[in-house]
Amino acid sequence: MKLYANGILLNAAAQSVTLEKSRGDAAATLTAVLLTAAADRYFPKESLALGDAVRLLGDAGEEVFLGAVQAVSRNVETVTLIACDRGLYLTANELSGVFAGSPEGICRAVAMRLSLPVGTLEVPAGWKRLVAGAGVRAFDILRQAVGEDREISIQNGALTVTRAGQERFVIAEETVLASRGTADARQMVNRCAVIDRRGAAAATAQNTTDLARFGLRQRVLGKSGDAAAQAQGGLRGRILRGELTVRGDLRYRCGALVELHRKEFGLDGAYPLTAVKPRWERGLFTTELTWEGEAGRYTASCGRCSGPKRALTG
Repeated sequence: MKLYANGILLNAAAQSVTLEKSRGDAAATLTAVLLTAAADRYFPKESLALGDAVRLLGDAGEEVFLGAVQAVSRNVETVTLIACDRGLYLTANELSGVFAGSPEGICRAVAMRLSLPVGTLEVPAGWKRLVAGAGVRAFDILRQAVGEDREISIQNGALTVTRAGQERFVIAEETVLASRGTADARQMVNRCAVIDRRGAAAATAQNTTDLARFGLRQRVLGKSGDAAAQAQGGLRGRILRGELTVRGDLRYRCGALVELHRKEFGLDGAYPLTAVKPRWERGLFTTELTWEGEAGRYTASCGRCSGPKRALTG
């Protein structure tokens, strides 16, 4: 790992470096804590300013992060800097107007308004018309255009949209340093009915196992498109959430699936990553993973997860 700010290598002064990305925010955020006593020769106090470029390189010299300083705080012992990549443009800017066309066309229109280059766009087909008024962020427009099953980020400085679940990582037991999790059935929907404009039943779907165990948890939807698919999509099972701290690895991405086989914790399948946080601290490199998914929705042989399957053994 090599950290640069304003062109100065800061490794000798870095007490900790954390890089954080969640799927709810297009920007990746880097936080670095620098020891001022050790840093004086390498990092004069007056050399750091808001807007300065920050780069983080991996061990092989690959660029892991490129952004700009957004906040600085100092005390007697340390300087803490917070930097964000260009994904900040998507959440810090509100746009107005009508965005109509294909999801790809809407993505390109948003990028053009923000002077962002466009990278890979793995977006669904179709046509949409979105009206943006007061308080609507560029990120919100993109999310409406591409749907919830796409990941929005900045890769190599360009707006990128990729399908969720294209990569799957098998978490080896020996790489796990800490874990915690929860299970919650309070938002369960085990029977979903779809009705037409006259109130007549158009389609129903139910999870008989959850229905027998938890009793009726029904949702009623107005018909919109394929009624059978709408009813099936309205079901919601037990929600499993958890956090893992594993040996450091930069390959994890939001939207990838992590496969876990910890039956003693009720986990035996693959779950989508919602946040990834690599951390370097006092020579120790770890990665914190946050995941969330429905019980039974993702399994070890899930056909919808066609991407590469990687075993991470540290």
